[in-house]
Amino acid sequence: MKFENIHEDQRGEIALVLDLLPDGREVTLFTTSKGYARGGCVHRESGESCVVIKGDIKYWIGDAEPITMSRGDTCYIKPGVPHYFVALTDTVVIEWGALPWEKKERDISARKIVDKINEENTK
Repeated sequence: MKFENIHEDQRGEIALVLDLLPDGREVTLFTTSKGYARGGCVHRESGESCVVIKGDIKYWIGDAEPITMSRGDTCYIKPGVPHYFVALTDTVVIEWGALPWEKKERDISARKIVDKINEENTK
């Protein structure tokens, strides 16, 4: 497997696995420190799957009640549904299925929540 580190900060790291899925679909590996949030995005055309490799997260997917996920738990996010998660412990999470250009679109409301959570953790 080929990894490309694309971001690192106080929240943790984000890396892409470049050669795993066909059609240019991305596999993203997140390490996230306890209390920090990731996401706030929406993918208009592709669904996306998620699995927790280590730790516990609380995942908000659209308007549904948030779900708590632990090691081995998976979920699927339908196309067009905003989503984000908060790390309840130090975590490793993998998401896959979206196309690179879709990963750039943010949902304004969800992203504001993610940014606020992360700002509170850096104080």
